[in-house]
Amino acid sequence: MKNHYNFLTWILTLPVLIIYLTGCQTTPYYQIRGLFGAENRELMADSVRGIGDSLYDASDEFQAASMEANNILAIQNNQEKYDQLMGLYKDCKSEIETVKSRVQTMKEMSGEFFKEWRGEIRKISSESLKNESQKKYDQTYKKYSAFLEDMAKTDAKLNESLGLIYDQAISVKHNPEDQSSEKSKADAAKIESNIKKLTSEIKDATKKTDKFASSIN
Repeated sequence: MKNHYNFLTWILTLPVLIIYLTGCQTTPYYQIRGLFGAENRELMADSVRGIGDSLYDASDEFQAASMEANNILAIQNNQEKYDQLMGLYKDCKSEIETVKSRVQTMKEMSGEFFKEWRGEIRKISSESLKNESQKKYDQTYKKYSAFLEDMAKTDAKLNESLGLIYDQAISVKHNPEDQSSEKSKADAAKIESNIKKLTSEIKDATKKTDKFASSIN
């Protein structure tokens, strides 16, 4: 009977919990884990891995766009060509926004993580242990700062590739007379070359994500 009561209490409380969490700025998933006792260090590492997952998805979306662009640019109807290019643009932009959101979540989690760590260091009575912990803190924060710089560079590369797709769509829209088969092939090749380089850079970025996440745990 007691277990039944606890189950009903949980079911009745769940909607309130969801409403509360979705009204906060930090991603609800991490907040939920925090409420159930997950450590800030663990949450921080998870938020970093979340960036890696979103980068993989973005890479897949851009690769798909690269393959589709060649066929789309060969379409004779300019309106249809424009619409499909804008479809690629919106799909890729959505993935970039997810990456940005995951990076923002990591920044929010890092604030709690480093704040808690600094507080713990202040309470250490042993001078040698305090210095050791401070050294580890400084090393981790340095890695975090470098990781943020890497993510900023990756974001710039993502937006560069996204811009190429957008440029082609706008070119089709406003310069319908300048859409020869030769130009279309050249435009498709330019997009393909750029995205091929992008996917290689994203692969390196995900490796750095995995490495940084592992260094936190």
